[in-house]
Amino acid sequence: MPTLTSFKTWLQDKVVKPFKRYVTEGAEPSLLAWSASTGFTTGLCPLLGASTVLALVLHFLLKTCSVHLHLPMLLLANLVSVPIEVACILPFMRLGEFIIRAPKLDAAPVAIKDMIFSDPGAALKGIGHALIGWLLAAPIIIVVLAQILKPILAWAAQRYSKHRQSTDDMHVLMLDQGISDDAEAADYPISYQEPEPLSPSHGGAVMSRRASSSPSK
Repeated sequence: MPTLTSFKTWLQDKVVKPFKRYVTEGAEPSLLAWSASTGFTTGLCPLLGASTVLALVLHFLLKTCSVHLHLPMLLLANLVSVPIEVACILPFMRLGEFIIRAPKLDAAPVAIKDMIFSDPGAALKGIGHALIGWLLAAPIIIVVLAQILKPILAWAAQRYSKHRQSTDDMHVLMLDQGISDDAEAADYPISYQEPEPLSPSHGGAVMSRRASSSPSK
């Protein structure tokens, strides 16, 4: 069963570390912002399970039109949007119903469950309404989110680049001083070696030397 510790480890390995790497690779914050906003918005698509494929298709379609996005950041933002994908289906469905003047479907969990098994056509109609709402809202979400992310990503790139530079400088200093990577920078451990046991001949020589050096009575 997943625990809080395993979730933190997954979040650090799959989200935080890749994010820091992407913002310090030298890509323009504007490019990263547009890529993140596009990936996040495609992740909100009501077609569950199709968001990653949709993001890849959109990336290659834009590439053919000479519009380049940062693919790793696009996919990372797409991954981050997964937890709220289901929660956004209802608002998109209501927006689609409002646009096409369709009657509102009952969105209660029990009603949705009964609709899926008893009337799949109505369930597909609700997904269609949500898809219409998402298609209308997606361009606005992409533009607004990109404008919000630009200064944030510029700040993150500056901060993590300085941290990375200081870490690299410390690493070079440690190598110059002959310190291994496993040693702590502030407190170098002192190695201790067990003394080798004395051989019988060496022990006898030591005892005879002590006897000869002792004063005679």
